[in-house]
Amino acid sequence: MSVAAVNVVDRANVPTKPTGPNVKKNVMIGFLGGFVLVMLLVGVRPDYQNSGINSLVMADMFRKYSEKGVKWAETNAILETNLKNQGQFKDFESERKKRRRSYIKPLDY
Repeated sequence: MSVAAVNVVDRANVPTKPTGPNVKKNVMIGFLGGFVLVMLLVGVRPDYQNSGINSLVMADMFRKYSEKGVKWAETNAILETNLKNQGQFKDFESERKKRRRSYIKPLDY
């Protein structure tokens, strides 16, 4: 690839303020509202998928954190097309706070 062949498709906008979570605010909400569980990515090796391993991990985690007084939990980003992941939470009262989508844009050189 020649450097001369590169074209700028879209100029990037440089953020003027942080775009990540407000850690101080989230910690205060956790202290004021009771215990909060932030659920991060749980992965299962492909050869163990569809065997119930993830359900066992989640059930054990929910039981332990309920005993510790956790009142609500927030998950990490789950694509709206990832029905398997969303299905884990079908028996819980839930509220969608954010919508995440991924797009594919082919780059021709």
